[in-house]
Amino acid sequence: MGQHERAPQDTGAPEGLVDDWLAALGAGAGPLTDPGRLPPLAAQLARLTTSALAATVPAARTAGSARAEPPVGGRGPSGGHAAPVDGDGGPGSDADAVGSQIAELLVREHLTSPAALRHAVLVVSRACGQALPTARLTAALAATHGAAVLQVVLDQQEAIHAAALTARDTAERARMDALPGPDGGTREEALEAQLRHAATHDALTGLPNRSLFLQRLDAALAGRGSGDRVAVMFLDLDGFKFVNDSRGHLAGDQVLVAASSRLAEVTRAHGAMLARLAGDEFVVLATGGAGLQPLALADLLLAALERPIDVVGQRPVTVRASIGLAELPSARSSARELLRAADLALHAAKEDARGRVMTHDPSRTARQLSRFTAAMNLPGAVERGELGLTYQALTRLETGAPHGVEALLRWHHPRLGELAPRLFIGVAEETALIVPIGRWVLRRALADLARADLARADLAHVECPAVNINVSVRQLEVPTFVDEVRRGLADAGLAASRLRLEITESVIMKLDDPAPVAALRTLADDGVRIVMDDFGTGYSNLAALRRLPLHELKLAGTFLDGLRAGGPPDPVDTAVLRTVVDLAHTLGLTVTAEEVQTAEQDELVRSLGCDVGQGWFYDDRAGGLPTEPAPLPLPLPVEPSPSSS
Repeated sequence: MGQHERAPQDTGAPEGLVDDWLAALGAGAGPLTDPGRLPPLAAQLARLTTSALAATVPAARTAGSARAEPPVGGRGPSGGHAAPVDGDGGPGSDADAVGSQIAELLVREHLTSPAALRHAVLVVSRACGQALPTARLTAALAATHGAAVLQVVLDQQEAIHAAALTARDTAERARMDALPGPDGGTREEALEAQLRHAATHDALTGLPNRSLFLQRLDAALAGRGSGDRVAVMFLDLDGFKFVNDSRGHLAGDQVLVAASSRLAEVTRAHGAMLARLAGDEFVVLATGGAGLQPLALADLLLAALERPIDVVGQRPVTVRASIGLAELPSARSSARELLRAADLALHAAKEDARGRVMTHDPSRTARQLSRFTAAMNLPGAVERGELGLTYQALTRLETGAPHGVEALLRWHHPRLGELAPRLFIGVAEETALIVPIGRWVLRRALADLARADLARADLAHVECPAVNINVSVRQLEVPTFVDEVRRGLADAGLAASRLRLEITESVIMKLDDPAPVAALRTLADDGVRIVMDDFGTGYSNLAALRRLPLHELKLAGTFLDGLRAGGPPDPVDTAVLRTVVDLAHTLGLTVTAEEVQTAEQDELVRSLGCDVGQGWFYDDRAGGLPTEPAPLPLPLPVEPSPSSS
């Protein structure tokens, strides 16, 4: 066998074939192959070659005879894997398979040199002879061996390349860390300084962020002397959401950067600090002695935004701002109290008129906090049975007959007592809680009207013709609203004509949205009466009213403010009222005057031609429904709504 130890005798292959493979492997192994691996490898290659021979002997002996079936388990007579058979039973596929398997085994054992391939071809060719197509077998062996060797080389090159890149990056980082920073320190120190700056400054505007502002505010309050003053201003850009929606967020970012730059120029000039909290919200910290004038500084900040802001590729943008200003006595002020006072003042500025400065007012702050506290408890008020209704009469002025009642919502808060709608309806609108609350009001009012009918069953006529219920645009946008109204009427056993839905002028702003108007038209076709409430307080437009299915118009009670003050009616208000009443009659609308409190006001609205009067002046004509704001029996069961979940 040459220089190698003879293979074991139980290989299942002829000794001569094993010796041939040992010789071939020894000649082509190369310095990287372990010689101890050659005998078992030679035996494995000999078995593989023998199995190919055994599978093809019948075909070689008898032309056209059936090919011998491979033994169970796929093992050949020599213990190796049976040679694969192609679809037509010819030996060509056996040659391909044997050649490929031998090549893969050689590469797996790192026998990748041309010498190893050449000696393997010689052994296989000499062993197989005419049993297999020799040329096809050697071609398959060479092709598979070459492809496998190429893949090994590519993998090695990729690994070398990755290692080189890693080494280069490591060296570059070490070199950069060794370089001096801009302030004379190392590069690592400069990087740490950049990270600290990023943690305390806004990425978009470069201004200090909330974290740094709070640090400076705490330091200013802690180190303040008896004569020092500290003021905080919350500044919010008015209508910035519209800029983002109409111009895009890239334009919005340009506006924020330009606005912050202008504001920063003002604050730097007066020794104040400007920080960006989030979005379009900024905060200013001003400190000083008796000469500190925070209100004057706030006016300068508003003036800085008066000039339009240029936007690349678009028309300039004009933005305004609202500011809430707070300055609390040092003896009892904390950072939290100061920030809360400034924030509440900002809310008041935006609710009042926007584009203005509002200073901290303790009494107003107390009212706001009560409102916010109530708003936090609003979720679940329906389920807890805390809501109730009271009713205000509507009277036909010509005959004095009842025209109906309006259902007025009250919240019986367990700690704050009875709360009027103005304290929580706005929050309910914003949070969509108005949907389940409105659903409860509808069902409860209709049930109360039905019970009032039963209480008067012995009378020849119904003293309360209808009930008025306020609905919001958000309710009208709920897809199931029409079905809820119909179901409420059916459950109460009432005709549709006995329900009046009061909408506000905000619906006019939704005329381009088909859902609210379509809901109103459907209900009007059912017989429900539609009433425009508080006409004259918002988006008054008689022409737009023609696009809505209205039956009645209610004039805002503010037109009677002059009489409530004790003086004569304002001649201008009187002329406007008379004109509005005449135009409404021209449109076929019934006109109701709201907030009639005295006989003088009753006389005035009659003289103007109003059809109906509403107010506590008529509260003895509510048709048996409760007119005092007091708790009512437990509410009707409320069905859960997908829209309110």
